[in-house]
Order: sequence, then structure tokens, then C-alpha cells
Amino acid sequence: MSDFVANYINSRINSDSIQEYDYSFLSKSEYSDNENRLEILKKRGLKSKLTDFAFLLTSYRNLSDDGPYWTRDSDDYGVKFTFGYRLMEVRIINENGERYRCRACESCISARPYITCLGSFYIPANKESIKRAKDGILELEYGYYPQEAASKEMQEKLELAYKDGNLIKTKNTYSVLDEIEKNISKLQEYEYMGKRYVRFDEKFGRYGIFKLNNGVKYNWNNSFWFEVQPVKWWVDEKTKSMITEKLIFNRVPFHSTTYRPNSFKETDIKKYMDNIFSKDLEQSNEVVLLGEQILYSFLTQKEKKTQQNNKDEYERN
Repeated sequence: MSDFVANYINSRINSDSIQEYDYSFLSKSEYSDNENRLEILKKRGLKSKLTDFAFLLTSYRNLSDDGPYWTRDSDDYGVKFTFGYRLMEVRIINENGERYRCRACESCISARPYITCLGSFYIPANKESIKRAKDGILELEYGYYPQEAASKEMQEKLELAYKDGNLIKTKNTYSVLDEIEKNISKLQEYEYMGKRYVRFDEKFGRYGIFKLNNGVKYNWNNSFWFEVQPVKWWVDEKTKSMITEKLIFNRVPFHSTTYRPNSFKETDIKKYMDNIFSKDLEQSNEVVLLGEQILYSFLTQKEKKTQQNNKDEYERN
């Protein structure tokens, strides 16, 4: 692959931007089978499902499979070979939760973003989206992104409304790596009946006919609609970090050039997450930063309300 990915990403970098949290992928210590593994992964394992949107950006995965997805680990950071030449390799986690190596230039590996809070404990979240699951894991929604296919009936309604000019354009767009045109294209977001969608042109999707998560069939020869939905994350409270429940995006190589970066911060995919993906994720302006005390105060209120509701329901019955 040419260097167009790196060049485009570098053109979007804002050196003045400061974040309270850092986008990354899992490191070896966080996913390895030892005492340092994240608590959320000890309880729920390493496997992760593809969204419909991520699946149709891949080239060879089956939707029923989990993974594979990138980690940030490589033995090749800053390595210079005296004799011969070898492509940079990165560790990935496959559909069985096993770790193996893959070339960094591959564009068919999925991304499972992992966020670490910097300094003070600030967790980014959509408003009113926090809950604690039965296994004790803190879950929340943060940002919005195209994920699952619209139903068959909704596909037909959306396409008809689109052709008749009856859809409302929002201010939002979502980035897709167009491997044919060799650039990053933008998918326009539309609002219809209170929900938001993006239209997948035939040039963006993969070749073939596939049945997606809700049973609707995708045909590469036709346009296709995805619902823009809140992204679900699992919070690891001990390390002040969180990871997406599903594999969110695809088609972006870990590093597309022959230049070997000295660290993960210098890779193409890190720059993509910082300067493109994060902007797409947060553009709906519904994200708030929850400090530790606010977060737990909020949870306590929610849990008390749930308990009271359960009590009231019990007394009524």
C-alpha cells in the first residue's frame, strides 16, 4: 500500500489539541494470561465481535467469527536490519483469543480502541449511559459511530426517502478509507424518524453477498444503510481505562510505510485514532467527562433508584 494513509492523517493533526485521555490498543501486559491482565478481560475474555459496519470493511472475515484485532505490541519498533529487508510485524488477537503476528501493512485487521485516562480520573461518556452489569463490570456508552445494518424494511424506506430528497442531512460525517480512490472519504449522516444513518455506496463495501447480524442481506452491487449508534465500552476501574465491547472499524493498516516507527505513538493507526476516529466519535456533542467522585455519585444515585423501583414493583405485586 502507498503512503497516502500516512500523508492524509498527518495533514489532519492538530498539535494544539490536548486530551484528558489517550487512544491506544491493548499491550502485552494487559492481555496476557497472568496477574496483570485487566480485570474486565479476566472476567470476559479476549474475544470480540465485529459490527456489521466493520465487517463490510474487511476482506476475508466471516461475520460469525470473533476478531482478529490489533494490539500495540511489536518487537520491530525502531529496529534497523543490517542485511536484507523484513516487513514490520505486530501482535494481534485472533478469533479464538490467541495471540500471533501479522504484517503491520495489512488492512484487513480490525480495531478495538482502548482508552487510558491521563492524570486525573476522567471517563468520557454519553450522558445518562452508565450502568453496572451483573458480573460487576462498569459499562457505558461513549460517542456515536455507524455499527449495525438497518432492517430490511428500513433499508427500503431510507433508500426511497434518499432518492426523493426527503432525508435530513446532519452536520456529521464519518471517515472511510477508500482503497480504490486512494483517499479517505466521508459518509454523510442523515436523520430519519428520530434515528441517524449513513449510506454505504457500492464502492465502499466488500465484494459478495452476506447475511448480517439482524438477518438482512448485503449485496455489494447495491447501496446499503447503517444505523449510527452509541458505542459501548467496558471500564476497568483499577487501571482507569476502558475498551470497546465490539470491533469498531477496519481497513486502516497499523503502519503503511516502510519507515519503522520508534513507538506506537508514531504509527499510522495511532494518528488515525487521535485525529480522525476520535473526532468522528465525539462530533455529536453529547459526550461529558465524568470525574471519579461524580462517576460514583452518579452510579450510587442510579443504583438507589433501581433498588427503589424494584421495591415499588414488588409491593405492587
